[in-house]
Amino acid sequence: MNLIILYPFIVLFLMCHATKFINVERCEEWTFNKMELHTCNNLEFYHKYDMTDAAGRTRITLTPNRLYHSRGYYTSYSTNDTLVVGKKLYTNDQWFALREYYLKLHI
Repeated sequence: MNLIILYPFIVLFLMCHATKFINVERCEEWTFNKMELHTCNNLEFYHKYDMTDAAGRTRITLTPNRLYHSRGYYTSYSTNDTLVVGKKLYTNDQWFALREYYLKLHI
């Protein structure tokens, strides 16, 4: 009987600790080909993160070499333990150029 009463609290606890919030405003600022970016380092692979990007609030699972969509736009890119988040919305070509730059760095 006591377990039934505790069940909602257990679920709430697991939901709160399943994701981490990234305040991208506290990450380093960086510019690449007229793109204004935030660079967040030392993140863990395959963890879920909540963040606020140029398109709004987003939840991602950090994976290597991935471009992330938010509301139909690319808004961020991850490689190794780094997440790069755009301050504004940029074109797909700009994000692809950023991705190519990072791929050349890590070859």
